[in-house]
Amino acid sequence: MKFILSIALRNLRRHKLRTAVSISAIVIAVVIGIFYRGLLLGYSESTFNNFIQLNSGHARIVHSEYARRERTMSLYYPVDGWEDADLEEMRRQIGGLEQVAGTLPRLKFGASRAEGEDMVHMQGWGVDIEAEKNLTDFPRQLSAGRLPQPGSREIAMGGRLMDKLEREVGDTITLIYSTAFPLTAGEHTHHHWADRDRSALFR
Repeated sequence: MKFILSIALRNLRRHKLRTAVSISAIVIAVVIGIFYRGLLLGYSESTFNNFIQLNSGHARIVHSEYARRERTMSLYYPVDGWEDADLEEMRRQIGGLEQVAGTLPRLKFGASRAEGEDMVHMQGWGVDIEAEKNLTDFPRQLSAGRLPQPGSREIAMGGRLMDKLEREVGDTITLIYSTAFPLTAGEHTHHHWADRDRSALFR
């Protein structure tokens, strides 16, 4: 064993330039590997956390019929509490569990906007603003404007959609959206925008 090591060390000393190049290549390869591994792990974790916070949560409670019709974004099958308790009491009981950080009531619905002869379709979310601020990092995504005020007719909108609709802060817009009944409704709104990928608040 000592003989083999002595030969190896002698060869390393004999060809110093080749040794330096080989060691440098190995170090660079390791550093690049560590960098890209960290980058991919960070991206995966960020994507996973965003999906949990902005879409699914760690667990969802939905009406059994809604689960079958979720792709239609029906509002006809909401969760309105236990048999002997309303929604707020249901949230209080679930939020009181040791493993639960909190609950976020959300409604997903379809909406559209007529732009000349074209119809722009979008997906909307009805949320509890205060609960979202306490349990998600959505407020940190805002790059301008503010979150909607509870009880007001304001919405947050992505910047790409704003660009597509050619809207700016303070403009008005009319959206057509589905209701809990087999009907549609229209809403004339006034907005502000925000968000890192750019969101807007409509009022």
